[in-house]
Amino acid sequence: LDQHDYSAAEGYLRRLVRLQPDSKVGKLLLGVACVELGFYQEAIDTLSSILSVSPDPAALHHQIGRCFAALHRYAEAFAEYQQALNYTPDHVDVLCSLGLLFTDINQVTKARDCFLQALGVKPDDLGIISNLGRIYKRIGQADLSLEWFERGVQLQPDHPDAVSNYLNSLNYIEGISPTFVAARYKQYAPQAFAPRATWQRPKPQRHDLPIRIGYISADLYSH
Repeated sequence: LDQHDYSAAEGYLRRLVRLQPDSKVGKLLLGVACVELGFYQEAIDTLSSILSVSPDPAALHHQIGRCFAALHRYAEAFAEYQQALNYTPDHVDVLCSLGLLFTDINQVTKARDCFLQALGVKPDDLGIISNLGRIYKRIGQADLSLEWFERGVQLQPDHPDAVSNYLNSLNYIEGISPTFVAARYKQYAPQAFAPRATWQRPKPQRHDLPIRIGYISADLYSH
């Protein structure tokens, strides 16, 4: 699981649960693997079976909520996220998942509030910052969207998503000069100004074997 090889982990964990049906740790890890592999209903059933004895119920409610959201069962996903937040009100992962859920159902103001609350806990999280940029872009506030994307690229100037989000957002702001845009491309994506690679046609190979003129094989004649 630590190496994100969920398919391999799933096989071992299924064997473990089969040999030790009461293993809470085995069921927990199997449920996590099922979430990552997209076996959402099985993950819901497996994680729900150990929810009452889990030392971290917020994490389990979060994983179950993710499964419901992936199945587009948004009301059930929302209920699970709320349960998780009842245990841990500032759980960053739950707040972000809740923000994505609100985004999916087009409640962008609530989504923004969730991401802002998560940012208060982790102010330098690039994922949260990028989501806020997308939210403001979606509601038509391009200037604020640019500010968030610029904050992200300043935080991690070598991150490809941060660079792409920032440079693309420049196209949605009126009044920005082409010189400014070009300068930012040179700063964050200098490869865009690299000279084009040239392609040369390969020279034809010489064949030293003589060619038999006037001979046609039977196969070629039939063809």
